[in-house]
Amino acid sequence: FGYQDVFRLPDLQRVEFRDDAATPSRFIIRAVYALSTDGMRLYIVEQDGRKARLIARSQDRTVRVDQTFPADMPKCSTLVGSTKIALSLDDRYLALGSMNCVVVMDAITLQPVASTQLGINYVTSLLFRRDGLLILATKESRSEGPSGIQAWDWRTKTTLKTVYPPLEGQSRPTWELSQSADGERIAMLSRAFPATLVIWDRELQHEVGRLQLQVESASREDFIGVALSPD
Repeated sequence: FGYQDVFRLPDLQRVEFRDDAATPSRFIIRAVYALSTDGMRLYIVEQDGRKARLIARSQDRTVRVDQTFPADMPKCSTLVGSTKIALSLDDRYLALGSMNCVVVMDAITLQPVASTQLGINYVTSLLFRRDGLLILATKESRSEGPSGIQAWDWRTKTTLKTVYPPLEGQSRPTWELSQSADGERIAMLSRAFPATLVIWDRELQHEVGRLQLQVESASREDFIGVALSPD
């Protein structure tokens, strides 16, 4: 409802970041977050059903960006569903993915440095590889369209690889992404029941392994996620 609670580690002291622009009539449907490696910068994407806005917070300043996607990409700025956010491992770049589009920003200035439109696809998950490339999980908005994982070199605006991991009984899964600490493995979790965890190499050349997970049924598929331990 227009504010966020942040707990500072290791003493768990609560710091409340209140949004002074919020009003009782402004209802936040969903907010997604990214935190810098040093813990000093917090990025928040708020979505209220009409638009998404980006908020960057640090100890000494707060910056708001109401136009989260470039003006020359009008479909991106109006079709707001569930925007995804990722911060590069060197904390220099921020990526936002939503309906039809992806944009990469300078994490300090919040100015766009690259963008692409995805046609009728929308982003369900994204992450930066250690070399800076983006790995995107996308899904077609049409009910019969496939779901894929692609490696996008945003510096050259080139899609290097797209794969469609097969799943028995699921023609268009919703993928959640994670990666190993050394960046050599990409984990893909199908947000469905039963859930399936699939591991690929970083170049998306071949599958390394998979495991079907016995997850309790839930009313919504986005109640599950995946993370790999540092080892």
